[in-house]
Amino acid sequence: MTTLDPLMIRYLSIPLMLLCFIYPLYRRYRRGERGTLYLITPVIIGTILMVISTIVALPKPVTWMNHGIRVATMHTSMLYFYLMAERLSKRTLSINLQTHPVVWGTLIITCVGFIIDTQRINNLGMLMDKDSIQITYSYIASYVLSYGLMLILSVGLTYRWWQCFQQFAALEIKIRALFCIIGFLCSSVMALSVIIVSMLVLIDGEGYRQWLAWSYHGVKPATILFLILSFGIPQAAYRRLIPQWLRKRYEQYQLREIKRVHTVLMTLTPQVRRAVDLLENNRTRLMIDIIDARDLILSHSPKPCDGKIDEMYWILAMYPTAPIDASGPATPALNTHPIDYIMQFARVIRRWQRQRLMTHQS
Repeated sequence: MTTLDPLMIRYLSIPLMLLCFIYPLYRRYRRGERGTLYLITPVIIGTILMVISTIVALPKPVTWMNHGIRVATMHTSMLYFYLMAERLSKRTLSINLQTHPVVWGTLIITCVGFIIDTQRINNLGMLMDKDSIQITYSYIASYVLSYGLMLILSVGLTYRWWQCFQQFAALEIKIRALFCIIGFLCSSVMALSVIIVSMLVLIDGEGYRQWLAWSYHGVKPATILFLILSFGIPQAAYRRLIPQWLRKRYEQYQLREIKRVHTVLMTLTPQVRRAVDLLENNRTRLMIDIIDARDLILSHSPKPCDGKIDEMYWILAMYPTAPIDASGPATPALNTHPIDYIMQFARVIRRWQRQRLMTHQS
C-alpha cells in the first residue's frame, strides 16, 4: 500500500503551524487581549514545542539527542494543549501544576521512557517511517509507553473540547471546539495506530508495519489541518465566514431552547414572569425571566450554592410541581454567562423530563 512521504508531511507542516498558529496568536497578544492571554500562552508554547518536535524528526539516521528532544517536546506540547483545554472547559485559572496528576503523569512516563530508551540507544529508527530497526522488547516498550501517553492526552483533549462544545453557546466557539474534537480524534487514531503496529511487529516484523503506516502518516495532515482551523483562524474571520443561513438557523434553535427553559421555570416561579405573550419571542426578556427564576430557585438550596447546573437539577427534582412563592435564605452567586448557562440548563431539563417520564411509566 502506498503511503504519504513522512518527510514531505513534516516539511509542509512546519511552515503551516508557524503561519497559522503562532502569528495570529502573537497578534492577539500584542493587541493586549488580556482576557484570553491565559489561554493563548499555552497554545503558543505548545505549538512551538510541536514545531521543534517536527523539526528534530527530520534528520536521518536518528541520533540520541534528536530522539530525546523529539519525545520530550512531543509530550510537553500535548500537555500544554491539555492544560489550555482544561482551563477553558473549567473556566478557571486556578490550576495547581505542582499537584496536577496529568503533569506528574507526563513527567513520570517520559522519564521511564528515557530509561527504557537507554537499552536501545543504537536502535532509534522511527517505527512508522522506513527506517531500519531491530524489533526488541525494549524498542516495543518504548513506543507503547510514549504513544500510550499521547493516546491518553489526545483522548483527554477530545473530552475537554467536548465539554467546551456543550458549555459555550457562541456559534464560533462551538465550531472551533468541533474542529478541535476532530483534530484530537485524529491524533488519537495516530497514537493508537502506532501502539497497534508496535504489538503486531512482534508477530510479523515488517508486514503489519508497512500495511498500517498509512494510518499514521495519512491522518497526521488531518490532525494539523483541523487544529489550524480551530486555533489559527481569527474570531473576526469566523464571523465573516460563517454562512448567514447557518447563523440564522442556530439563533432559531437557541430561541427554541430558551423557550423550553422559560416554560418549565415559569411553572415553578410564576411570579417572576414578565414576558407577556406579545413579547414571547423577545430573547432578552425571556432570558431575564429565566435568570430571575434561577436566583429564586437557588435561594432555597440547603447548602452554599454557586449556581451550577447540578444544583438546578437537584432543585427541579425537589420541586416537581409546587410553585415557589417566596425567596429562600440562600444567596446564589451572580451568573456572568447567562446564555451559556441557559443552553446547558436546556439539556438538564430534557434529562429531568425523561427521568420523570420513566418514573411515571414504572
